[in-house]
Amino acid sequence: MPYGYNGFLEANPDIARMLQNDTSLGNICTPAELQRVNVSSYQIPLLCGASEITFPLHPVSVEDFMHVMLYMVVNGLSEYTIHYNISCSKSDIDNLMGTCMRAFDFANTKYVHYLSCINRLETNVQMQMLSSVFGSKITGFSLTLKFMESYAGAFSENLHMLKLVPYVLNQLNSRGKFSQNNYENARVLYNWLCLHCEYDFSNNPRRFGGFSALLYGKAVCEGFTCLYNALCSGLGISIMGMSGQSRNVHSGKMENHIWSWANINGRSCYIDSTWGSPNF
Repeated sequence: MPYGYNGFLEANPDIARMLQNDTSLGNICTPAELQRVNVSSYQIPLLCGASEITFPLHPVSVEDFMHVMLYMVVNGLSEYTIHYNISCSKSDIDNLMGTCMRAFDFANTKYVHYLSCINRLETNVQMQMLSSVFGSKITGFSLTLKFMESYAGAFSENLHMLKLVPYVLNQLNSRGKFSQNNYENARVLYNWLCLHCEYDFSNNPRRFGGFSALLYGKAVCEGFTCLYNALCSGLGISIMGMSGQSRNVHSGKMENHIWSWANINGRSCYIDSTWGSPNF
């Protein structure tokens, strides 16, 4: 079995023995168990990286808009309207919308655990005009952001997955799987995911989400990374998604791929949880 921990095939035999000997990990929070958990009263957790979501009244920067999108997710909003009570030009609005779209592109990868299976952002502008003998000018406008799902129900399913993160972490902790060392805790979560989820080759769009990885034990790279990042974030580990290309070990072709980068105990780690799948 390949181990993609820290971005390479880890040759340390101790890791293989640890995973083989601690098969009890695979019995914790099985898909069947998680499907029975009622999350109706659970809150969407503020995971690491979103614990303090603030943005100005009039968002203008990439970071501002990324925080708006995080705010939308943790409040269960697939649509949100921002009101700008300022005078501006049409080109100002066009530039702002361009900034908003760049923010979505960054957030969609960096915060994959929050925006899994949201494949695009739809924007709509309503302008307030003031007419006079000298012409018309824009005195304000509203900008509506709307998450567009890659399949029906994707947004609500990802919220369901996020609500289960504290449950999974509590179950692992109650079985004595965590320590004071977050590097080892990240490895425990990696090993748990290796045993919990397998790579899916069916081209089912739901396999791109952390929901499928958690509740059905089947996913592709985005689903693996989504769930792994959510779990690590729940432990306070600073982690983000990274996208690019990697070589498919079956076809030999370069393909789009997503994996994780984390800062653990001051150490930079590239972690590819997909490579830990027994059948990948």
